Amino acid sequence: MMKDVIKQYFTNNPDATPAFVFDLDKLGERVEKIRTVLDKKINLCYAIKANPFLIDKFSADISFFEVCSLGELEICKRANISPEKIVFSGVNKSMHDIEQAIDYGVSYITVESINQLEFIQQNSSRRKESLSVLLRLSSGNQFGMDMETIESIIDRRTELKYLTIVGIHYFAGTQRKNIVDINAELSLLIEWFMKLDTEYAFKVELFEYGPGLGVHYFTSDLNNELENLNAMALTLSKIVESFNVTVEMGRFFVASCGHYITRIDDVKKTSNVNYVIVDGGINHLVYSGQTMGMKTILFDHIKSAIRNQSSDDYVICGSLCTSNDILLRNVKLCDPNRNDFLVFHNAGAYTVTEGIPLLLSRPLPRVYYLSKTNGMMLERDFIRTDLLNCKSALLTNWKS
Repeated sequence: MMKDVIKQYFTNNPDATPAFVFDLDKLGERVEKIRTVLDKKINLCYAIKANPFLIDKFSADISFFEVCSLGELEICKRANISPEKIVFSGVNKSMHDIEQAIDYGVSYITVESINQLEFIQQNSSRRKESLSVLLRLSSGNQFGMDMETIESIIDRRTELKYLTIVGIHYFAGTQRKNIVDINAELSLLIEWFMKLDTEYAFKVELFEYGPGLGVHYFTSDLNNELENLNAMALTLSKIVESFNVTVEMGRFFVASCGHYITRIDDVKKTSNVNYVIVDGGINHLVYSGQTMGMKTILFDHIKSAIRNQSSDDYVICGSLCTSNDILLRNVKLCDPNRNDFLVFHNAGAYTVTEGIPLLLSRPLPRVYYLSKTNGMMLERDFIRTDLLNCKSALLTNWKS
């Protein structure tokens, strides 16, 4: 259904690209599948940085939304996301950010450093209001704190007036596909939680865990996404009796529901190399692990008319004035022509926000919702970016 609807819509509306299309039915099926696999006692948390356009399209199965900036908090407010469902996270929280999160009444705030702990403590003490926090454990990067620092905070937790440490937040990375490593990591974490109980009389009430499960982007991806979810679920099912577990994911929820559509505007041969030029590019579409088209992204070629079936190798390039703007390299296309379309799949996570959209001041893509009930629905039209790239008084200052 999706392919036919997209083909018909963009064939009839050739000037509607570049665009992102998010299949709401597929999103619902994905969340339902994840909910079915994981133990019913496990809460689900959506990291909205993966795709903020979809936050109000999740079902009641989502217990929490992870927000990592004041801007993301504002997006949640506009979408009427209940503050009780928000975990306010992020490596860089200012005093102002924390004040705004507390004002909105977020459920939890994560602590990434001693400085953040002091900011949160000052806010809660001034208000004389109790606040629940999660201490974030680092996996060896700039996020969170090491075990020794967390243990020192727990050891002096009685000094923290109006703050209640309810648990640990841990996110190991992204696009992880080795389930053996993930399960070994969980075992080490549970062992550490037992140490906190034994040595510091601190019981972890809430364990918010971001496994970073990988999704398929390229034809070379072989392992089964859901097999890894099933294997992780087995391990988590053994600990839900001891801990209140929340599984936080972003990419794994939404990647498969998204499609990026871009129109072919030129086809040429230069120095014996076949090139296709599209109206989008890396200013919009960026996949984790994609390097100048060296991996083949999952895509479809939609022809504007029936033509011969001769195929050849092509390099697919975007519209930016940089040689880095390559989406696919040496892929087989059957007689590509102007006004054909390319549909790139699994573009539901990060691609809509992670490109370099200001380069060349091209408009931001359109954003559509797709469902069996309502068909194609325009959610956001093209947005000019030239206003952002000039000295102009047309835009409101962030702090005004």
